[in-house]
Amino acid sequence: MLAGILFAQDDHSSRRDPTNPNLSSSRKQEPPEEDESLAPKTYSFNPLEADKDVKVGLYYYKKGNYKAAMSRFHEATLWNPTYAEAFLRLGESAEKLKDKKPSTRL
Repeated sequence: MLAGILFAQDDHSSRRDPTNPNLSSSRKQEPPEEDESLAPKTYSFNPLEADKDVKVGLYYYKKGNYKAAMSRFHEATLWNPTYAEAFLRLGESAEKLKDKKPSTRL
């Protein structure tokens, strides 16, 4: 019961001073993600990474793992959106899987 009273007092005291920037800003901002692996991957122009993904995709393609190859070719297009070979190989992999819309599979 004492904890409930103290909590109510803390909540009430924070309402008294709406001009306090520390109280209002802490409620608006979300804390940063602690686990970096959960953050979405960001892609910037990186032709070396795109070339590496195409080479790995070709390895998967030759082994017959077309789904993994498609994933690598798609990632290569994210690293370098003007990389024609990555788009060509992505289409070839989708054709092998008889996939009419390869973008929906990824």
